[in-house]
Amino acid sequence: MSSKEWKTYPLGEITSWKSGGTPSKNKEDYWHGNIPWISARTFTNIKICDSSIKITKAGLDNGSRMATIDSILLLVRGSGLFNNIPIGIVTKPVAFNQDIKALEVDRSRVLPRFLMYWLIGNKALLMSKLEETGIGAGKFDIDILRGLKVKTPTLELQKRIVDFIQCLDDKIELNRQTNQTLEAIAQAIYKEWFVDFRFPHSPLEGCPKGGVDTSPLEGWQAKPDGVDSLQTTHSSLASWQKNSLFPFWTLPKNRTLQERAKELRKQGILSEVVFWKTFKDKKKLGWDIDRQVIIGNFIVDFFIPELGLVFEIDGSSHNDKQEYDQKRDAFLSSLQLKVVRIPGKDVLGNIEGVWRFVTRLIKGRVEELSPPRPSGTPQEGKKCEMQDSELGPIPKGWRVVAFEEELEAERGLSYKGEGLATSGAVPMHNLNSVYEGGGYKFEGIKYYSGEHKEKHIVQPGDLIIANTEQGHKYLLIGYPAIVPYVFGEIGIYSHHIYRLRPRPHSYLTSDFLYQLLLRPEIREQVVSFANGTTVNMLKIEGLQKPKFVLPPRYLVSKFFDLAASIRLRQEENIKQSTTLSAIRDALLPKLMSGEIAV
Repeated sequence: MSSKEWKTYPLGEITSWKSGGTPSKNKEDYWHGNIPWISARTFTNIKICDSSIKITKAGLDNGSRMATIDSILLLVRGSGLFNNIPIGIVTKPVAFNQDIKALEVDRSRVLPRFLMYWLIGNKALLMSKLEETGIGAGKFDIDILRGLKVKTPTLELQKRIVDFIQCLDDKIELNRQTNQTLEAIAQAIYKEWFVDFRFPHSPLEGCPKGGVDTSPLEGWQAKPDGVDSLQTTHSSLASWQKNSLFPFWTLPKNRTLQERAKELRKQGILSEVVFWKTFKDKKKLGWDIDRQVIIGNFIVDFFIPELGLVFEIDGSSHNDKQEYDQKRDAFLSSLQLKVVRIPGKDVLGNIEGVWRFVTRLIKGRVEELSPPRPSGTPQEGKKCEMQDSELGPIPKGWRVVAFEEELEAERGLSYKGEGLATSGAVPMHNLNSVYEGGGYKFEGIKYYSGEHKEKHIVQPGDLIIANTEQGHKYLLIGYPAIVPYVFGEIGIYSHHIYRLRPRPHSYLTSDFLYQLLLRPEIREQVVSFANGTTVNMLKIEGLQKPKFVLPPRYLVSKFFDLAASIRLRQEENIKQSTTLSAIRDALLPKLMSGEIAV
């Protein structure tokens, strides 16, 4: 079908429009319910199904409105419009505010997702219709939007175009879900080690429950909303798991691969069968070993979970899979797993040598994962020692400190005037309104070419913290972010932000502090120093006076090794998604005009 045969409709003719609203913020019974409420600050991705802010049925009935599945949400006013025009499709019913319009589509003429992609592909056109409001924000004239001309092919061709673009969006969405899972893993490890005091080779192993939760992960589950495939689950820790040197229960697992794993176990590749028969006896090996184990989106040949040790038996089937193997090994290594490749010919021709190699490797892995015990730590097998503190029972040798003893907080400055530029200068980092699992987004970064103070410079890896409330009560204040390495450059931070760095004598790291500031008991202390009349602001004391339990150096260092690798993996996913989004956005105008056929 030639693009000349496509039909053209005014946008208002193929859609009906709904306006949203905001329940009174003075009515507590309107908020903290179970109905997701979308505003300019929580409008973050194409598939809209949830929000960090939720309202109650009373809030819905007194100020807001629901958008139905497959409605298109479009931001029509706000400061965010000059940086990006959020557009998305509703995958679960959500409420929304007055800055957003919900477009219900006439399905007899256009598919909802086709129209969503048409709007995304025509953002330049939409941007040309924006009007300045005079207060740093923009707005659309709704009548002008309704009059925009939409070219549409047949419904069959619309579906083909949607399916093509959907492949890119599915990968972007998978990256987002993976990052949420990785974030949950880092938080679970932090809680296990520094809140429940059960870290690898912990002196608290087997400790009675007096003040220490002996099953902190019981029932814990990290599962991205609406996604069943990639998840980390745990019901209760068996004794052999508690004594593990590696937190294998936090590993992501794509459960849709279970049937494939069963098939691989039945295939009976000779080298794998010989390896399995040689090493499956725990009494002989000293450790449990499993075969065809799902980790993330991959299936590994053999896995010793308590050591985080992966064995791959390389046969002829791997000869043309070097790139795939490298990608898989990189993912497994990012989870702090050790990957060992053994040629299949060695298994078949020299199994005694393989046995010696594997057992030496296991011994080295045990030493690698067993940190030196600090002086005064109880020896293994003896009753654990705890001490009282103002924050409750803590391990002996640990101590309670105030933030200001270990950390330096510096507030940013509002750089304005002629120095502001669109590009080619130093980026000004600001937090993008809403914290979601995985950290803040740095969207709409401004650039500044004028003079600035050196103390307001941030480097990739620096920890920055929201200073002000923007919107609902305490939505932002005190939430942290680590400046991503994917930016690849330094920046300066605005007056909405504090930068937090360890003092010269401190061994704390940004990853440790990031997780510390996410803990509810710490956040409660920090937020208690927020005040203000129209806008709440965090006083410097909020990053000086709160107290926390300071663990030993070796354990902070070990956590950094895990958390930093997880964070860098997240950043790679973000970088990949940014590239895919750019490809999608470049293709969309050509697809939607018929310039490129599908």
